This record gives sequence, C-alpha cells and structure tokens, in this order.
Amino acid sequence: MGLVEDEVQAVQKACRLAKDLGARRIARELQSDGITLARSGAVITEAEIHLLLENVAVLGHRQNKSGNEKEDITKGVYPAIITPNEWQAARDGAKLPEV
Repeated sequence: MGLVEDEVQAVQKACRLAKDLGARRIARELQSDGITLARSGAVITEAEIHLLLENVAVLGHRQNKSGNEKEDITKGVYPAIITPNEWQAARDGAKLPEV
C-alpha cells in the first residue's frame, strides 16, 4: 500500500475506535500498529487524536482559521475518507459537540 492509503486506513481505524475508546487508548492502538504522524514521523498522541476527530477534512470539507476563530466550512473540497455517519459516531463516542 502507498503512503496515502496507509494514512486513510489509519484515520478510518481511529474513527472506528472512537466509538468505544478514548483518545489515549486510540493513540496507543495506533502506536502499536506502528502508525506515526505523516509529516514528521513522530509518535501519534492523544492530542493528535482529538485534532483528528475535530477535523472536517475527513469528510472532504475545508475549514480555515483566522487567528483562533474557525471560519465557515466549505464542503466538497477534498475526497471524503469517512461518511458523515461514521464521523458523527466517532464524535459521539468521544463526546465531542456537534458541528
């Protein structure tokens, strides 16, 4: 498999696990699979899992930030790698607010 496919599978796995596990446990599961951060190769952390579960890019959307403020979401910018139902289930499991 190529790098992009590996990253997609890691994100999909993290979202599946989020239905039942907390961010720390998800990070440990991914670490045990040898999954690291794509850009740096660093160990994936609990904080990175939280960022992932808040990132609308997995749905194919883009949301820029202006300083600390998030801007409106632009839908359909990227290929989606999980469905809205999968994303919401992961967020519900992680007890994150709806967007």
